[in-house]
Amino acid sequence: MSSESPTTETDIQEAHKPYIERVIWALNDAGIPTPDHEVHRDDPRSAYIQLGETDPNTGREIGLVWHEESGWYRGIDQAGSGELNLIRWMHDLLPTPGEVAAWVRAMETDATKHGGIERPRFRDFDDTDDGFEAELAEAGAE
Repeated sequence: MSSESPTTETDIQEAHKPYIERVIWALNDAGIPTPDHEVHRDDPRSAYIQLGETDPNTGREIGLVWHEESGWYRGIDQAGSGELNLIRWMHDLLPTPGEVAAWVRAMETDATKHGGIERPRFRDFDDTDDGFEAELAEAGAE
């Protein structure tokens, strides 16, 4: 399926929302609850998905974040602020929603074996001619 790249500033700031929604659906289809989420329009664009689990050691909420420069990471909300610690990176900028769900499921069994602790950087958010907007539109298309 071919999807058009967003053209206006408002379209660009919200272009990641369909992709995030597809990931939420995939997580739910995999039996992973997502009681809440936020899609952030700021530069760089990001999204936070609350996972329906808590860390057994701290009792804190576990969350999943997508960042337009670095992709997906999972971590523990240490202060109830939405800022995550003890982060593991997926090391893929736009994996399929099913791949994200499988990664989150694998992290439940042993987080140290899945993903890395070093933050990747796949792109710069103000690089407007790298083809990312078209890839993002395609990732959000059904």
